[in-house]
Amino acid sequence: MEKTERRKTEEGSSVSFKGPDELWRRYAFIVNTSRSLMTLINKDYVYEVVNDASCLAHDMKREDLINKTVSDVWGGEVFGDVIRGYLDRCLAGEEINYQAWFKFKVLGLRYFDVSYHPYRNSSGEVTHAVVISHDITEMKLADDQIQQSFMKLQNAMEKTIDSLASTIGMRDPYTANHQRRVTKLACALAREMDLSEDMIDGIRLASLVHDIGKMHVPAEILSKPGKISDVEFDMIETHCRAGYDILKEVEFPWPIAKIVLQHHERLDGSGYPSGLKGDSILRESRIIAVADVVEAMCSHRPYRPALGVDVALDEIVKERGTLYDSEVVDACVSLFGEKGFAFEE
Repeated sequence: MEKTERRKTEEGSSVSFKGPDELWRRYAFIVNTSRSLMTLINKDYVYEVVNDASCLAHDMKREDLINKTVSDVWGGEVFGDVIRGYLDRCLAGEEINYQAWFKFKVLGLRYFDVSYHPYRNSSGEVTHAVVISHDITEMKLADDQIQQSFMKLQNAMEKTIDSLASTIGMRDPYTANHQRRVTKLACALAREMDLSEDMIDGIRLASLVHDIGKMHVPAEILSKPGKISDVEFDMIETHCRAGYDILKEVEFPWPIAKIVLQHHERLDGSGYPSGLKGDSILRESRIIAVADVVEAMCSHRPYRPALGVDVALDEIVKERGTLYDSEVVDACVSLFGEKGFAFEE
């Protein structure tokens, strides 16, 4: 035996065991060196094995902690409300992982990532739960701080958008009301298309300011009751580029400026300002384009009365796949025809 072990060592074997006692000593050393809490709990909810980290956390000697029930150690309320359900599932053979706050005598209130692993005997029967708990309090606090910072940034961004929308409202009430109504329809379209909440947020913010560039168009043209001349229409068309120029320096999590720039582009390239075609137009812009057209046709304008929902839907259906995205058109028809969508008066 000694000759075999010596040969293995001389040949470069990294580990050699002299017997089961040495093997378990090494295992115990590894477990007790870990900063994670490691315990073995039987079906009576009694601790049979605990490592040094567990003893330290509970401020108890190993001999005092072993043979105590989980309820004895944690208290009946924590055991019943938090731990027991997970233990029962583990002892039934299920791998469990969860995160929760726990209060310790020494450590105080800490946030742990807890894993439960079924321990099976040689017959395959689950006899114990192996519980490994990692203290991730600092990670949790850092994540919470990041979330708070994100919420503050989100709030500031929302206020920025609201301020921009209010600015155009003071100058042109028609445009302000139009933007609000387009926002409602665009977000409803995005939800009907089952888009992510993150994309819907971007569409909502872009819709709220999609005509912000009209601040650069003379107010008398925007409110003109008669027919608009070609020269005046050319001036109105500049609002997409003007809106882009206003928004491009603001750092949003979404391409707000580009969405605004492209909301008058059309699939066949007949739109403005760049004559983009098909998928080169942002999906968000294609959604706002349909919402923009439908709302405009449904609403009163200084130069014409409202045309109504039916006329608006006929228009987008007629140009489905040519000017307007087919999926967006279908969603719009479904919203008005089957889901009872309506603009607020």
